[in-house]
Amino acid sequence: MSKKNKHILYLLGFILSIGVSPSSNAQQDAQFSQYMFNTMAFNPAYAGRAGYMNASILYRAQWVGFEGAPQTQTLTANTALKNRSLAVGGNLYNDVIGPEQRFGFYGTFAYRIIFPKSKLSFGASAGFDIFQATFTSLDLIENNDEAFINDVKGKFMPNAGFGIYYYSEKFYVGLSSPKLVQNSIYEAVDGTPTNGKQLISYYFTAGYVFPINRDIKFKPALLFKFTKNAPAQLDVNLNFLFIEKVWAGVMYRHNAAWGILLQYNINDQIRFGYSLDFSTYELQSYNNGTHEFMFSYDFGYNRTKIRSPRYF
Repeated sequence: MSKKNKHILYLLGFILSIGVSPSSNAQQDAQFSQYMFNTMAFNPAYAGRAGYMNASILYRAQWVGFEGAPQTQTLTANTALKNRSLAVGGNLYNDVIGPEQRFGFYGTFAYRIIFPKSKLSFGASAGFDIFQATFTSLDLIENNDEAFINDVKGKFMPNAGFGIYYYSEKFYVGLSSPKLVQNSIYEAVDGTPTNGKQLISYYFTAGYVFPINRDIKFKPALLFKFTKNAPAQLDVNLNFLFIEKVWAGVMYRHNAAWGILLQYNINDQIRFGYSLDFSTYELQSYNNGTHEFMFSYDFGYNRTKIRSPRYF
């Protein structure tokens, strides 16, 4: 491949993956294929869902083999408190895309209304993002492009979010917006303000578990994401659970990707998940797919009276 084509592909991937050059308004948040098992990353009302403390680690390597492709790591934890109506949690993440890096931490508080067979949770989160970018390190085709002549060093951006989550043992539905403050991402260029800002995104999620027989359960799930001035994103997952141990399924992200998902419940406390995505557009010809790994551990599971497995 020629040097010029490599530069074009690199910038194409950079723009597709972040969509936040100083003159654009597109989706900015990291995306996940195993979102139904990583709900704390975008909905603070999920805190306390399991009834005990849970911690999850997720690593996502997007477009493996493509220079500058996104890589994301998250660590989430949440727990219900002694007052069963209250729950707390936290979300730590690191997101690297080409010359850009975002690091953030958010603390979460949730209040839950407890019904006989379901719960309605209201959650709020507060924290910060730190953004930095080494645009001057890029080997550009047009060296005078003003969008890439200045680096950004440690831009501190406080933010807050909200969420609503209604669930029972076998279904859930949620609505959230994890970042409500539209911070400016880029500094002014020669005194002229740029229009690169953190945009407000809304997430709608839902899922249901259908028992097929004693050993097989079917769980469809969806995530709909809307960001102003950006294409809406719809993810659909179809998963089967076998003998309460193995999850296997497929996913489809509208006009973006398709893939497979696997998860193994090692025991009542430990779960390991993996997904493999393939792009549905031309960029797939230049990478080896997207790999996502998830590890989850439930603390204090044996000290609680839980009669059914956790499905999400």
